[in-house]
Amino acid sequence: MNMNQKRASFALEKVNGIDKMEKVKLLKNNASKLVAFIQTSGFLQAMDYAASKMNDIHLTIQNWFEKSSDDNGPGFDNNLMTAEKNDTLNEYLTKLEDSKEYRRVMMETIGILGWIKSKAEGRENELKRENELKRENELKRENELKIEEDHHDKL
Repeated sequence: MNMNQKRASFALEKVNGIDKMEKVKLLKNNASKLVAFIQTSGFLQAMDYAASKMNDIHLTIQNWFEKSSDDNGPGFDNNLMTAEKNDTLNEYLTKLEDSKEYRRVMMETIGILGWIKSKAEGRENELKRENELKRENELKRENELKIEEDHHDKL
């Protein structure tokens, strides 16, 4: 499985477990906002903000980085995985001296956020269709009851 397939699979797993439209929209919007925030304000600042104000997306990012490559995750070193498990990613990034590793973590975060947004949009559409079908069935049943009632009144 290549990296995009791993990201897509993880994102799909995360959003398919959500059955409320509001939560899907929030996840989608937070993923989109966080990417923009990373690009405009910097990675550390964006991650600090996400930790304090976007708990849903921050937790999802943590779950992603906790996965090893054997577990279809991004396959970062154990220090990063431990930092994620202990909720100390920002502290870990602050102390990280290897700029290539810092950039790799940032790019991976942007990558997974893109997939989360995409899969959340798909889930949002699924929930809309489910709601529309439910409403159509309700209307159909109401019409059937009305026809039955009218038929009964004529007798």
